[in-house]
Amino acid sequence: LPPMKDDSFEDFGEFVSYEISDPVLGFTDDQKMVVVQSSKSDGRIYWFDENGTTYRITHWRKLPEEPREADHGIPL
Repeated sequence: LPPMKDDSFEDFGEFVSYEISDPVLGFTDDQKMVVVQSSKSDGRIYWFDENGTTYRITHWRKLPEEPREADHGIPL
């Protein structure tokens, strides 16, 4: 699993705490690539995108770095 960090918040007076990863590039069992985060809750792992759609991820990798700008302002 990608490195996880603790996240917590109050929801309608109830304290909610869980572990979540930074976004990663996930590969699904039907061979799609999606940007997802993983979350661990109640001993289960969940993979989801920014819209909340869940996926079955077979493997993952870090996202590529942002492109750098050249001295003339055009991305490399």
